[in-house]
Amino acid sequence: MKTYTVKQGDCLLSIAAQYGIPWKQIYDHPKNSLFRKKRPNPETIKAGDILYIPEKNIKWVSCQTSNRNKFVKKGMIIKLRLKLMFENKPRSNESYRLIVNDTEYKGITDQNGFLEERIPSESKKGKLFVGINQDVYILNIGSLDPIEEISGKQARLKNFGYYSGSVDGIDGPKTKAALEQFEKEKKYSLNDS
Repeated sequence: MKTYTVKQGDCLLSIAAQYGIPWKQIYDHPKNSLFRKKRPNPETIKAGDILYIPEKNIKWVSCQTSNRNKFVKKGMIIKLRLKLMFENKPRSNESYRLIVNDTEYKGITDQNGFLEERIPSESKKGKLFVGINQDVYILNIGSLDPIEEISGKQARLKNFGYYSGSVDGIDGPKTKAALEQFEKEKKYSLNDS
């Protein structure tokens, strides 16, 4: 059995696709019980986490050798979910165009400013155009650490313009001051964003 050290931008689906096995087989493996305890939500993993990768189960299929047979491997899909805000208000019912891996997705944000699209698990970059003015956002998909981690808080505060330090995972005075300022101005916890 192999071990895998999670890299920035990885998700369980992309790791599973790399090894050609279902993500649930990795997550539910008994040797990953400590990982599951630390990360009860399989959608939030962090660079540096260690995963045990079980052996690939080989699937045998009977078929006629004299016939032409076609086997198709399904790609793995993840859900990209974003909440779009402008001046503390959700960007409700606004049209958007999302480009990921040369595929274009179009839609309208919901009343809370959310958009959801199903994209390939190996996606790392994207470009989002929102509203009449086609405001442009560059997306680094899977690059945020979980919100429970200091580095996850720092990265979000940096994205919101409240933190100018490095995303180093150290809960120092700059991080605490940025978090206090954010929560005072927004009147809600960063964990709720």
